[in-house]
Amino acid sequence: MPNPHSRPDPAANNTYADFLKTRPLVFLKAKEPLEAIDWIRTIEQKFSLIHCSDVQKTLFAAQQL
Repeated sequence: MPNPHSRPDPAANNTYADFLKTRPLVFLKAKEPLEAIDWIRTIEQKFSLIHCSDVQKTLFAAQQL
């Protein structure tokens, strides 16, 4: 959990457009729980390609749902 008293990371300046350049999958539905887990892992891998804050990660992932 991020510290509410910490300063925002100035290097975390990527936009949703930057995230979309990684070609993240849109999650529509899963027949099996492992499909959802695979989607989460894939999105986390995309986050490793760009530098973004935890808040941005939440917002960007939510747009893919």
